[in-house]
Amino acid sequence: MLVSVQADWDDVYSDMVKVWGEPTSKHSDRLQNGYGATFDQMQVSWVTSDSTAIAVQSVGQYPMHIVEVMSSAYLHAKTVEKENNHKSTIE
Repeated sequence: MLVSVQADWDDVYSDMVKVWGEPTSKHSDRLQNGYGATFDQMQVSWVTSDSTAIAVQSVGQYPMHIVEVMSSAYLHAKTVEKENNHKSTIE
């Protein structure tokens, strides 16, 4: 499930912590636009035995954050599919 959330990042993060608990990992990436301005983009992940949730903070003028939740079964199926379709090391 992939959802775009139009809300303040602190509210999105707080709501995710209420549902999932403290995140498994957090990291920030430094992004740069075509005009040279730089922005820090936060990505937060929660990994449990049966699912993974990721929240990505948007940067810029419009707060449209991304929240993605995937079951472990789905992730396993995608990994197997990728392995079965892998033909060489350079594809």
